[in-house]
Amino acid sequence: MVLRLLVRTIREPEKEFIFHPGDEVLIGRYEGAAISLPYDREVSTRHLKLHYDSTRWRLQDLGSTNGTRVNGQSLRDTDLANGDIIALGSTELAVRVMPTSSNGTPQLVEERIDIQSPESLYAILSKEPSLYALLDAARDPLVLGYLYQCTERYQSLYEGNTAIEMAEYSPYLVRLPIGCSLLPQLLDAGWLNSWVVFLSSIESFDTVRRHFRKFLRVRLPTSEIVYVRFYDPRVLHSFLTTLEGTELMDFCAVTKDFWLPGESLDAAWTSEIKHFSRY
Repeated sequence: MVLRLLVRTIREPEKEFIFHPGDEVLIGRYEGAAISLPYDREVSTRHLKLHYDSTRWRLQDLGSTNGTRVNGQSLRDTDLANGDIIALGSTELAVRVMPTSSNGTPQLVEERIDIQSPESLYAILSKEPSLYALLDAARDPLVLGYLYQCTERYQSLYEGNTAIEMAEYSPYLVRLPIGCSLLPQLLDAGWLNSWVVFLSSIESFDTVRRHFRKFLRVRLPTSEIVYVRFYDPRVLHSFLTTLEGTELMDFCAVTKDFWLPGESLDAAWTSEIKHFSRY
């Protein structure tokens, strides 16, 4: 299991650290620590350590003065799970755990889920507390219509004049909180027409949008820069299944799950969806 820690402090920009089984991760104000927090006066010199214990990452508080909190609960010794938030002093560490294959490279788990109707997929997605959708406005003018009428936060992945000039053809990110009316509308109108991808992330809207913007353009061997329609579900399936190692970790850094339509899904909703998960 590869461990990624996103470290958020008051004094410095967010930083990312990656650790592998066998690493013993010391965190504290100590200058030689794997994650050194010299500016956080509430953190002890040697505050806590993380280590991999055969099948899982574990946290051990080293007798710190002010203690360690995991998901708001004061703990001294505990297993870590994907999505946990470790708090020490005024510092937060967001935990990301990615499975690895037998040779130690990260992997993505693909699961096929049988569904019979939009309602059966709604039953799955409506329980997700951190659901987002990527919408492809170039596929259907209905996309902008739904967005203009909804009350949820949405924004083009493009910036500035490009976002304005390409509004009718842009990819859009939209937040779908539990109970929102937009989710069933997207399932009815967009799922079978290949213009919506659902994903989950515990990160903020701005973080998720900033992350996916990095993959809009690639440089070809000829040095030509081209746009990539990774947000098209037909493209994303192939894209996800070919990623591995650090490329996979980079693309899935802020994302927990993806839900895509299966190739054989038809108008009767009598086939499977594809669920990709990092855990």
